[in-house]
Amino acid sequence: MGNPARAAAYRVGQVLRGFRTTIPGDDAADVQALLTGAELALFLRMHARDRVHAICVMRRLEHEGAASRDLLAAGLLHDIAKGNPRLWERSFFAIVESLSPRALDRIAARDGMRWRRAMWALLHHPAVGAALLSEAGSTGRVVELVAHHTERTGPRARSDSELASLITADGAC
Repeated sequence: MGNPARAAAYRVGQVLRGFRTTIPGDDAADVQALLTGAELALFLRMHARDRVHAICVMRRLEHEGAASRDLLAAGLLHDIAKGNPRLWERSFFAIVESLSPRALDRIAARDGMRWRRAMWALLHHPAVGAALLSEAGSTGRVVELVAHHTERTGPRARSDSELASLITADGAC
């Protein structure tokens, strides 16, 4: 998305789609069957809107066909480290990220005011999530996919078809 205004509008729409928070029984059963106990515990810690988003990502990956267990699990677990930012924090992050990603580096802080910690969690959720999954015993491939799922450009996204599929599905949900 080269147009900053278009990117900002898309990201705000993505946040607004997050108001859906119910998970149908079939989806819940599929999640439970796919994830290990430790992975399921991490999934259940996610905010309800993030769980709905994750299931959407998983279903999109399934629809593409031939999705591995690791790719589907990464689809469910890619946002486990976002925490519970308030809606305005998510919206602010989405807008700033699309308009000036460098500004996030100056705004985000691991310590300090809550909104700055939320920016830090949103900015660093791929690496933190990958570390949590590694500690939980997830496969190396799930950890790798989660660690890089926000790298929309670059050689890794171009050379790794599963990562590219995850990035596309994440962006579509």
